[in-house]
Amino acid sequence: QDRQGFMWFGTSDGLNRWDGYTVKIFTNDKNDSNSISDNYITALHEDSLGLIWIGTGTGLNRFDPKTEKFTHYFLDQNNPHSISDDYTFVIFEDSLENIWIGTGHGLNHYNRESDNFTRYFFPGQLDSVSTAWNNNIISAINESENGRLLLGTMNDFLLFDTKTEETTVIPGIIPKKKHWPLVYTIFKDRLCKLWIAIANEGIAEYNSDKGLIHFYKAEPKNPNSLGINVVPTSFCEDKSGNLWIGTANQGLYIFDRVSKHFTNYKPIYNDEKEINSDAISCISKDKQGNIWIGTEDNGINMVRKWKKPFRHYVHDPQDSNSLAAGEVSNFYEDKNGIVWITNLRSGVSLFDRATGNFTHITHNPQKPASLGEGMIYAICEDKYGYIWFATTPDLTCLERKTGKFKHYQHILKNPKSHAYTHTLCCYQDHQ
Repeated sequence: QDRQGFMWFGTSDGLNRWDGYTVKIFTNDKNDSNSISDNYITALHEDSLGLIWIGTGTGLNRFDPKTEKFTHYFLDQNNPHSISDDYTFVIFEDSLENIWIGTGHGLNHYNRESDNFTRYFFPGQLDSVSTAWNNNIISAINESENGRLLLGTMNDFLLFDTKTEETTVIPGIIPKKKHWPLVYTIFKDRLCKLWIAIANEGIAEYNSDKGLIHFYKAEPKNPNSLGINVVPTSFCEDKSGNLWIGTANQGLYIFDRVSKHFTNYKPIYNDEKEINSDAISCISKDKQGNIWIGTEDNGINMVRKWKKPFRHYVHDPQDSNSLAAGEVSNFYEDKNGIVWITNLRSGVSLFDRATGNFTHITHNPQKPASLGEGMIYAICEDKYGYIWFATTPDLTCLERKTGKFKHYQHILKNPKSHAYTHTLCCYQDHQ
């Protein structure tokens, strides 16, 4: 979610921006140089200036929300200050507001003043057996407490000192394996602990200050552990400090840090309230605390932060205890906890929370002391318990004890009568 409140979704067929009501889709237009460079979105980041950076399969893009135009960055073999590769895995902004780009071939630092890049390459270890098995596929980036970058690669887990440009290899933690498998992402929680998603192996908790690593893996005899061959892809932290973990093959896990238990959530057939995919690609929390879960094959899931969802009260012609028909104009809760709901043209509905039923007060032409037939705009209760209604064509007062309505009408020749035929609101002040 960006600072304007828009939600951004990167897909394999375009960039989507949702404003809460409609979706705007940005796709490549070969005839428009200001359109996005490619429809296959691989990474998203809003920087400290409010610009949106978009990684794609063919070039890096920067989107200006004011002009809604994209600036492109491509590999230029003849320019050592161009981006080092057109495939972007990750975009990260450090605590000093430096932009770092992890690509399919090298790490790139974006130079704002010159609008170009400085490239960094990391040699693989001596026993690397292929060009793909190296440290220059930068798949994950985050920052340690001392300002060094943590880099996840195809071969190792690295600490990179941006000031001295020194690189330290963090020893592998997988039993019987010298190297780290592919690191999908590195997440920093509110306690500044780092969580590392390791393909097919599990999750590592890394304390960068002390250099300690705790590894969480599958335990066949423990139902509260991760699953076997789990492929974690993404992390998110909820307001209670629980860690939400998306996986590419086993749905969603929620990790309770107090009990150290993992709870697994998978699709349940024909249940729309459960997660709808085993393949989760990303998780994000918006400013309202809602959690958004992107899937590989079944769209987006959203988990509201509210413990109770909205409850809808609508008119049911077959149920006399339902809300009255028509436009609801106002609400008021009286001293007894009864909710009075005024309807612009249909009278008043009284809602009793204990029973969940509505009772209705309507105009009765046979009884002059009943509710008037005009439109009701507002309601209030005075200190004596009388209920007042701002209505058209007169002001109305209900005496609760007798159930009778008194009408105050505008009489042209009487200066002490109610002043107007349209009353829109009423209120009792402290006097």
